[in-house]
Amino acid sequence: MVKEQLLVNVLQALRCNSRESGASLARRIGLATSTSYGIIKLLKKRYIKRHVSLLNYKKIGIPYHSFIYGEHTRSIKNTKYLKKMQFINNAYGLQGKEFVLEILFRSLKEKEETIEQLKKRGCIIKATYDVIKQPMIEGWIPNKIVN
Repeated sequence: MVKEQLLVNVLQALRCNSRESGASLARRIGLATSTSYGIIKLLKKRYIKRHVSLLNYKKIGIPYHSFIYGEHTRSIKNTKYLKKMQFINNAYGLQGKEFVLEILFRSLKEKEETIEQLKKRGCIIKATYDVIKQPMIEGWIPNKIVN
């Protein structure tokens, strides 16, 4: 049985760089290579959903980042059009018909156009929040992993 803290340590290392080799990861956190590979295999089988690449949006010309909090006149489950909207990066359904959308855009005009599109689809915009600084992305790891 793999000790809980080893799972957490390897998971933290993978969150920093999921492309790091098992041998390199083992050296960095002080494990035998075989142990490292075994833990990575276990984590992938049980806990890791997928590996993704995080973009630096500012470097590709998308400097603005906001969250929109609102309510839909329909259930958020029935809003497949959100996936097709150009600037929506993430969508979260909250209680009832409330939602939070993360949007990324090149200009304030694009933000306003996105809000207008949402209103035309029956959204009531309650608040918008502009991200000034993002000090952490996907940073939290539980100190205990439940099987």
